[in-house]
Amino acid sequence: MQRKPALLILTSTGEFGRASANIAAAVPALGTHNAVVLDETRYGVRTPSGRLDRLMTAGDEYKLLKDRKVTASQLLKRRRATAETSRLKGRSMRVANAVKRYAPEFVLTLTPYAQAAFAEAKRKAGFNMQSVHVITSFVLPHGDYTTSPADVYIVENADVKAELVK
Repeated sequence: MQRKPALLILTSTGEFGRASANIAAAVPALGTHNAVVLDETRYGVRTPSGRLDRLMTAGDEYKLLKDRKVTASQLLKRRRATAETSRLKGRSMRVANAVKRYAPEFVLTLTPYAQAAFAEAKRKAGFNMQSVHVITSFVLPHGDYTTSPADVYIVENADVKAELVK
């Protein structure tokens, strides 16, 4: 028995009108593909919740500064380095693992955060997967959509299309 091709849908909390649930219900109804929806809780940044993560609180950092065991610049460098590496590495790895696991024909992203996460994972993991980004607003927000480009855009109207082309 041959497996149906999959469609991977990435979404986040900024999704408008339950679009991912509607698409996920419509795709299997056609009978040609299976739909897999991953929301931000599955691929996004996880909050530190373990014992070791809670070990050093802001009060402990203040005590280190007060006792002059570490300087403020050293503390900021350490905090930035650990936050950036863990956030970027974890998010891109989870998206890349989902792409490898489900082997979709293409990835559909519904929010700019999801598109940025997929573009980052695509760049870091080095896979060549097509991405389709759906823009559900009538005007583009003040942001740069070219920072995480998609292969195909589905837009609401001709004005948004003209802005993207420009």
